[in-house]
Amino acid sequence: MFGKKLKDTQSGLRAFTPSFARNILGILYNGYEFEMQMLISACNNNIKILQVPIKTIYIDNNSSSHFNPIFDSLSIYFVLFRHIGNSLLTALIDYVVFVIAFSLNFSLLVSMISGRIVAGSFNFIIGKRFVFKTKSNLKFEIISYLILTIILMLISMQGIKLITHYSGINEIIIKPICELMIFAISFLIQRFFIFSSKAEILDFKSNGGG
Repeated sequence: MFGKKLKDTQSGLRAFTPSFARNILGILYNGYEFEMQMLISACNNNIKILQVPIKTIYIDNNSSSHFNPIFDSLSIYFVLFRHIGNSLLTALIDYVVFVIAFSLNFSLLVSMISGRIVAGSFNFIIGKRFVFKTKSNLKFEIISYLILTIILMLISMQGIKLITHYSGINEIIIKPICELMIFAISFLIQRFFIFSSKAEILDFKSNGGG
């Protein structure tokens, strides 16, 4: 999801620069999920991550560990799930608005635009503040996000028209199928282009970041 292949995301043995330490002091999570969020923060800021092999020594079968396989695992993966959850919730909002508009006999284009305006506004705010957590140039992000939204909407609309034309299946049923196909594209573009924290990276490096 973040373009990094890490062998041990929960290793507690880590070293980082003082500037990056200040950067992660604002993380709200505690425990094992903090370690995952720390890595996400490093990815978002293009911090180089080095992995050094170590020997793991357990004493008394690691009896001193307080790791709960169920609850702690859920906490760790919740950090990742929130990225996917935002997109799924956005898709649901978009679909509900689309169905309502289309059921009121609005055209396919108007129904698509209505859904995108409502869901897109939600997705942008949540994505910027809670998912990718960037403080980059707002104007750049808004313009880029609008362009992405329009392009993907047109692609989805054409896909709905084509599939409906050749299959005869109702547009309301076809829409979620088309949206699912462009879900990954939308996420990747937002992650690596729109909300890539470019402004934060420059500021971080100017302060001596790694």
